[in-house]
Amino acid sequence: MKGVMAAAIAVSATLGLVGCESASPPETITLTETIAIAAGDTKGNYYQAAIDLRDLLREQGYAFEIRETTGSIANLEAVGTGEADLGFSQLDTRLYLEQFGDESQRESLDNTQLFAPVSNEVLHLMVRRDSGIEEAADLAGKRVAIGPPNSGTFVTAFVFYTLYGLDPETEPNLQRLDIETAVEGVLAGELDAAFFTSALGSPLLMELSAEAGEEIRLLALSERSRLEGLEGIYQSMTIPANTYPWQSEAVPTFSTFSFIVVDRNLESQQVYRLAEAIYGKAEALQDKHSFWRLLGLEEATRDITISDLDYHEGVKEFVADSSE
Repeated sequence: MKGVMAAAIAVSATLGLVGCESASPPETITLTETIAIAAGDTKGNYYQAAIDLRDLLREQGYAFEIRETTGSIANLEAVGTGEADLGFSQLDTRLYLEQFGDESQRESLDNTQLFAPVSNEVLHLMVRRDSGIEEAADLAGKRVAIGPPNSGTFVTAFVFYTLYGLDPETEPNLQRLDIETAVEGVLAGELDAAFFTSALGSPLLMELSAEAGEEIRLLALSERSRLEGLEGIYQSMTIPANTYPWQSEAVPTFSTFSFIVVDRNLESQQVYRLAEAIYGKAEALQDKHSFWRLLGLEEATRDITISDLDYHEGVKEFVADSSE
């Protein structure tokens, strides 16, 4: 990790954002009757998205076992070790593990491929109004929650500390807390700030009352130049005013993409049929929640043909057939 985090990820970006390749062709395996999906914390959008899939695909004969995890890294590990068939993960987390994961994590990553684009994961940097934090550089020395070690929030927080000239490995008051505990800590004054990477409309943040805005706010992050070399991973965006009951003003920030990932070893024809089922429900899923805004053939086609992202062969075949 260290201070070379951003530079190393930038190298991955310039190489086309392709996934890892297995050293030798794996033996294919078949989906079981019930599809295990690694879905993150029960309060997060990933978990709700897994429920959406379960409910909508039930009529097509699919059954889902939804598994709670600590987030993106844990989801990639679960899929890569065969403990889950599908999982949700941020793009920056995948590249982080390529560069800085241990041997076991990189081996797990080798066994995962992309299945579908789903959303923009937005960096929410919640700060107390009395914390003295007016810009990202003011985080130095503050009591800040950066997410559990196996979460996408942890990865994004690590990257952004580095981008703003701070060393997350030497900061004395960083705490690796789950988001629910972190939000409680900020509201109680036990923390100065908390990172949270999530699609807009996170159920947990939606539950906070308008009165919470008297104590907390979202920090504006608008320095586009900080992203030089990382444009393929992070994008500038704005959290619209009143997205949350306690947030009355629009807030500039950054986002990264999120995907459903799939076990590389799954048999292509079965993945083809699953892709047909899930992509075919894109509109219905988008009606359920804005989290699904990027799910669709157009986005997947662009990823496969232009960005050269590492999609499962079964998905590639489905996308190609659907484009004819």
